[in-house]
Amino acid sequence: MWLLESNDGCTTFDIDDKVHIMVWPKKEFCERFISQISENERAFSMEIHEFIEECESMDGSYSFMVFPTDKDSYIVSKDQLIEDIIAHLEELE
Repeated sequence: MWLLESNDGCTTFDIDDKVHIMVWPKKEFCERFISQISENERAFSMEIHEFIEECESMDGSYSFMVFPTDKDSYIVSKDQLIEDIIAHLEELE
């Protein structure tokens, strides 16, 4: 998984009392988004199983913006994202 970080840690957006974390499947998409919004963020990757563990430890106030672009994104709860990732990993095995 690819995410954004700044000097303060993981970049998030607060919308409607939810903290949204942006995630991409590939570095290129993440870097393209950075080039459109800010030079203060940088892309970083997290191994998928580590990402799932981190998500599981988060409280319910977090949601994810999956594959955000400058025009749109798919917003999903952490529980739904974990479920989707696990289902996809099982398909690959």
